[in-house]
Amino acid sequence: MRSGSRRPGSRSGGHGGSEEQTATTSEIGRNVAEAATGSTDIAQNIAGVATAAQETTSGASNTQQAAGELARMANDLEALVGQFTY
Repeated sequence: MRSGSRRPGSRSGGHGGSEEQTATTSEIGRNVAEAATGSTDIAQNIAGVATAAQETTSGASNTQQAAGELARMANDLEALVGQFTY
């Protein structure tokens, strides 16, 4: 192109390109910030799921212990009842 000539469809001002570039850069910045927020939310949700899984495991362990104690008590009760004669 010759000096001073314009491309078809280009803006006539000398600042149009830099304004568009600034707007595009700002949009990219907003998108990156939104993605970072989304990633933080996902990480927090994963941490919550991990905590819930630990609590479930603990609850299952407690239930298993209680079932064992109940089985022992049933055996003891059966032995006591077996001592009575009719």
